[in-house]
Amino acid sequence: MFWPPPRRCVNFSRSRTMSEAMDSTPLALLHGWGMHRQLLAPLARQFDGERDTILLDLPGHGGRREDLSDLSSWLVPLAQQLEGSGAPVDLLGWSLGGMLGLALADRCPEMVRRLILVDTTPKFVCGEGWEHGLPRGQVRVLARQLKRDMIGTMKSFAALMTPLEDDGDPVWQAWSKECSHPEHLPDLQGALAGLALLQELDLRPRLAAIKAPVLVIHGERDRVTPVPAGKYLAEQLPDVVWHMVPQAGHAPFYPSFDGLASVVKEFCR
Repeated sequence: MFWPPPRRCVNFSRSRTMSEAMDSTPLALLHGWGMHRQLLAPLARQFDGERDTILLDLPGHGGRREDLSDLSSWLVPLAQQLEGSGAPVDLLGWSLGGMLGLALADRCPEMVRRLILVDTTPKFVCGEGWEHGLPRGQVRVLARQLKRDMIGTMKSFAALMTPLEDDGDPVWQAWSKECSHPEHLPDLQGALAGLALLQELDLRPRLAAIKAPVLVIHGERDRVTPVPAGKYLAEQLPDVVWHMVPQAGHAPFYPSFDGLASVVKEFCR
């Protein structure tokens, strides 16, 4: 995987300004559906000695048990996790974590100073004038597979995150094992609730209202959230920087955590 230098970020906003030095705003990191916060721990360590980092758990993940019936029921536990951080924070969200980050920045703008969206989409499934997602039927099949074999399903999903045919590479085989380790698997009901949210959530109408500066990072070979979904965010958000990662899949930070960290640091200066 090749990380271009941060200066190649394309700025879609004419009003974008950044201070010379990174401030001390805490950086909160929120993982994606079915995953766990330890996957982002190596990324958090890239900021040691520079700023505080907070590894968040998605509701229904990481041993958490919540009644997840609607979007608010997802956002309230996230806000509670951030309450002791001295908000506002800079929030890095990956995939579903990024979607929830957008929703939190919309509903609670005082909690989010800046957003970093990693392979995020405003709408996960196709439909309603949106072609840049997975078919709704494919997500329903995934839900049925989860009920039968969660470990096997997570291994298959982890393979889908690799850049094209790289899932046979030992590096990505290690990734698959880490994603599907029984110790880190989400609660089944939490995982199913996440899939239900992914089928219903459509953030397109709210993008213009997001006031926080946003960095949109997207892997060139993402097979989960297609590149046009990320580009749509970069075109619709008011204050945004776009950064494409060549040859990367749905997890563009792996295994080059320092590459993504460099881009984030440049954005936050």
